[in-house]
Amino acid sequence: MTDVAVAFRARILGPAPLAVQLLHDGAMVSAWLGRFGSCLVLGALWSWTGPAQAQQLDAAARGREWVGVELTPVSLSLGSGPDGRAPQRLQAGGGGTLRLLRRAWGRGYLVPLEGGGYLGNGSDTIFLFAAVEGGAMLGRWDLGLAAGAGMLAMSYGQGCDGSCLIGGAGPLLAPVVRYTFVEHGAVTLAALTRLVIPLHLPSGDWFGHYSGRGVLLLAGLELAVR
Repeated sequence: MTDVAVAFRARILGPAPLAVQLLHDGAMVSAWLGRFGSCLVLGALWSWTGPAQAQQLDAAARGREWVGVELTPVSLSLGSGPDGRAPQRLQAGGGGTLRLLRRAWGRGYLVPLEGGGYLGNGSDTIFLFAAVEGGAMLGRWDLGLAAGAGMLAMSYGQGCDGSCLIGGAGPLLAPVVRYTFVEHGAVTLAALTRLVIPLHLPSGDWFGHYSGRGVLLLAGLELAVR
């Protein structure tokens, strides 16, 4: 098939659905999504087989927060462009999320407003978002899901009418897993990992040209005041 025919076919078909594109990107994306799913399922099973009263007392003690700050200095990019090129997988950078007025009921919690961003490897990876988060508190573990809007731009080279990007912009989901390992008075410290999943591939240019979908795994620490 000629280059002209390939380009014409891609223009007619448009961007592939998110699930199809992520599966096409390879085993790495499937493996990380599987690990997140396994954590959620195992955590839910453990929560219902453990002592409910003890878990609810522990949840009540740390479920209500005035403010929480997540610091994410490292990321792992998942996904590739249509030509097989990919962003640098493991990146060091600077990122953070501000979480406000978290409230808890039994094992569940709700964060009415959170937002933040991340810059990786200089500006090769750019992530910005605002969202609402809800989830379950299982002992010292939090299993949550944020839903909101934002953009993820991961550069993997030049030649696409500017920077070649994978990611997405618009609605997004961000499942998160936290483990609280320090509780001192009104302050808690936790380790966390968050997976950023954009749900829309824009047709225009946002910091470059989007040629495919991708997801981003963030890891770091969280400080909260209740």
